[in-house]
Amino acid sequence: MLLEIDDFPSYEALFGEQAARGILHAVEERVMPALAAQAGFWSPGRGKLAVSLPGADLEGIRMTARHLQRLVARDGLDTPAGRLFVTVSAGCAVADTAALPLLGPTAERALGDARRAGRGRCRIVPATAGDAAGPDIGEAALRDLEAGRVTFAFQAVRRIDGSGRAAAFLECLARLPNAGSAPVEAARFMPSLIEAGQAPALDRLALERALELMAVNPAARLSVNVSRQTMEDPGWLGMLTARCAVDLSLGDRLIVELSERDLVAEPALAGGFMAAVRRSGAALALDRYGQSPLTAAELRSFHVDIVKLAPELCHGIVDEPVRQIRLRDRITLARAADLMIVATGVERQADAEWLSRAGASHAQGRLIAPPDAAPDELSTSHVTEGTPTRFGLYG
Repeated sequence: MLLEIDDFPSYEALFGEQAARGILHAVEERVMPALAAQAGFWSPGRGKLAVSLPGADLEGIRMTARHLQRLVARDGLDTPAGRLFVTVSAGCAVADTAALPLLGPTAERALGDARRAGRGRCRIVPATAGDAAGPDIGEAALRDLEAGRVTFAFQAVRRIDGSGRAAAFLECLARLPNAGSAPVEAARFMPSLIEAGQAPALDRLALERALELMAVNPAARLSVNVSRQTMEDPGWLGMLTARCAVDLSLGDRLIVELSERDLVAEPALAGGFMAAVRRSGAALALDRYGQSPLTAAELRSFHVDIVKLAPELCHGIVDEPVRQIRLRDRITLARAADLMIVATGVERQADAEWLSRAGASHAQGRLIAPPDAAPDELSTSHVTEGTPTRFGLYG
């Protein structure tokens, strides 16, 4: 069982890391006495607690998880930040001996499902030896990448207020085949590729696919994601530079997305890479924006064109007053820098309306458009006359 304090990053941002750790400790003190003597208990990291319940079945795990959630939410907690009322989400997995290695990944997946459903939710998933999320996913990803079996879906970014029919741009999302089931999303195999040093190979494939599609469709605008490893890959930059030198419009219609975490962790490396990307004419997007306490000066120093608010901050925002304070501050900084602001992970109309009022201009998520292997914007019948200018991106 994995328990995670809802909105833990917001507590870190508001009260500091030391006080946030104190909140986690207060949750531990309330939970531990309620566990049976044979239960295992440890903290796997930021805002999370893990509990093992040997011999428990699905119903037993469910009852324990709900009991612990009620304990945490009851009466408030005395913490270094004062008396706080917090909630925890729970992701649980149950397995027989053959599937024990899958308990961790399955519980993580269940926790993600619980968090997407809202505050204080619980999800339970049986772990099976044939689960595609198991330890072999990394090896499968490497084999599929080497064999060229990677496919792409495309998710639209549109005006958050619903005005305008055309997408501002489409994000290229890598997928792996999964016989008899839905394709495996990049979030599940990208860590394995990074660990194996193969992330640049996938990023080169995504860039090649995006450039090919834009070459045959002069109205298309596409974005591609870049990992930290790819910032040091001469093959990726070489492909971008060569193709954009032949067709200048490609650079004007390409958006390169880099994560805020990578830029903050490697500012010198990222700075040189981004300068080279800008010389090709491509726009730059700061992905998962809002998770680091950037100052206005630091944000301006990145010279990006777009910020994409982290989905963890946007999802369920209408119900999260603490998180709203943090997100308004991040949006204010981006507006002051005159950047396009994209809210991601938007699945509810109420969240979209709040984000629009807060200052987000565009949105991405299943409410707006789910990932699509063949979106209308990439069909030949959708081609419009002329090539759109780069600054049309913001309209």
